[in-house]
Amino acid sequence: MLRVVPGLRQGSPREVPGISTPHWFGTAPMKPIPSSPGNDHGMPLSSPRLLLEPFDPESDYAAFHALATNRNVMRYISGGLPYSPERSHDFLARQRAHLREHGYARWRLRLRDSGRFAGLCGAEMKTLDGERVPELGWWIVEELWGQGLATEAAQVALDHLWRHIGIPRITSCAYPDNAPSIRIMQKIGLQYEKHFWEESPFTGERLWLSMYSRTR
Repeated sequence: MLRVVPGLRQGSPREVPGISTPHWFGTAPMKPIPSSPGNDHGMPLSSPRLLLEPFDPESDYAAFHALATNRNVMRYISGGLPYSPERSHDFLARQRAHLREHGYARWRLRLRDSGRFAGLCGAEMKTLDGERVPELGWWIVEELWGQGLATEAAQVALDHLWRHIGIPRITSCAYPDNAPSIRIMQKIGLQYEKHFWEESPFTGERLWLSMYSRTR
């Protein structure tokens, strides 16, 4: 979910999107994941250090909004512009609806050892350079940058899209100068496909993006 010009789309941030996490992050109790082919038939997606779960638009709002108003996190997502409360609510509601329709979404990330909120990772259908494609992206809490969590989460999300959803082609986009995100794409097997211009949904300016993709 990146470029020289500030302002990107949701889901293509760099590995170091983040936030100084308040003490109350991750305190919401775990909720069962609704059964669907997109979430492993009710079982949470997981990695050695992370749980990937559906967002709850109500209980996850405070943690997500804090993440989405951190200017360091948002540098490669919205050009540093913080989300409004309305945009945060809309984002969470959209992920829930996307999960129901497609069986996958941007997943909430929590640390397995503590339950702490760690960010998000997953895919969402986007129109990029005129084509409708699933775009994989990640945002990580700032205090947790540099630990490889984005790569770990992205690999789990990608494997899920291959094995359980059967998506034949996955894309991910970044600013050309967002080296951390591009390294993550390369680590999980995505290859450079093209550069293209895209209008920012936040500022309306034209953004020069790099697209990486992988086909089964």
